[in-house]
Amino acid sequence: MRYTFQYTVLGIEANLEGNQLSVKQGIRNFQLAVSEIQMMWMGKMPPGDFLELVIVTKNAAGKEKKFRFYSNDGEQGLKDLVDELARQRPSADLRSLSREEAFARMKTADTAKLAFWAVPFIIVGVLAAGTSPFLIHGLDKGSAVVSADDLKAGNNSGTRNLTVQGRALNQGLEESSTRKGKTTVRMYFPVVGPDYQEGQPVHLLVQTGNLTEAELNEVLGKNEFQGVLRNVLWEGPSGKQVKFFQSEYSLAMADNVMLLELGASTSNDLYIFIAILTVTFVIMAGVMIVLKRQMG
Repeated sequence: MRYTFQYTVLGIEANLEGNQLSVKQGIRNFQLAVSEIQMMWMGKMPPGDFLELVIVTKNAAGKEKKFRFYSNDGEQGLKDLVDELARQRPSADLRSLSREEAFARMKTADTAKLAFWAVPFIIVGVLAAGTSPFLIHGLDKGSAVVSADDLKAGNNSGTRNLTVQGRALNQGLEESSTRKGKTTVRMYFPVVGPDYQEGQPVHLLVQTGNLTEAELNEVLGKNEFQGVLRNVLWEGPSGKQVKFFQSEYSLAMADNVMLLELGASTSNDLYIFIAILTVTFVIMAGVMIVLKRQMG
């Protein structure tokens, strides 16, 4: 006998031939003997959009296995399969019990409830990790004056709020991006030490906002560049930006090029970090409240 049902967009096929039940669920294939089924339960998985079938088997050697199969609510194929299994193994049928009672009898963890609590914490944790540069910069209240050669040598000033002494090269990159109808323009140019010679590696790119030609010429004529060194975790220039300077200007670029955001301030970074996590927490709390009510 062949039974088919859907779990979200995943098609699942079960074949019951004699004492053997085989189930293909996605890329996984399961085999179990009907005669070894000790307990089984099927019911709605909180918050109620899906059905869950849990089967506990025990072989002649006493080894116990647990299987879980899922379907969308209302899938007749899974219900027909369970009815047939219950006909062959009536003593194993726990469908008359509540979810909590059945899982306690089967000594099976309720993964739906575990996920209910774990998923929000995972989402918040991943987001916190992704926005951690804002936190690190936001807590950095120091400042220092360093040379481009200091950065090249890897000298640690203890802060990323820097005034970098050096000279700008007359090669630049202008990038623009449009989001929700708003266009943002950023400009990039290399800064090197006073003894820089053509062909030597460039270790620092400076990023500015959109500048007029006069403003850009003024910036390029400076010998000090004040801003924030964006080198926390994955911060820094993109590989595409580095390759642009290599291909367009034949500049030798260092393996680890640093990025200085000109005129930036970290005073708002901490507030951005807190705001992002607060909004996420409020949204997740609202979702959990709704799901909790649905779960009962």
